[in-house]
Amino acid sequence: MPELEAAPVARRPWARGWTPIAALTLLASLPALAALLVISSKHWYPTGDMAQAELHLRGIWSHLPLV
Repeated sequence: MPELEAAPVARRPWARGWTPIAALTLLASLPALAALLVISSKHWYPTGDMAQAELHLRGIWSHLPLV
């Protein structure tokens, strides 16, 4: 009885290059996803010049600015 060889596995030519492309797309979209999560939160933490402007705006009725 002759030995039967295993048939070669047919590869899909379009599937070969998708793994690196999918990995790069996922890696590139991570900052956008993180920004979306931060924007969707209800808390806002002002920093820098925006913090100073927010403090002045909130305190305008208790401490009127002298111009």
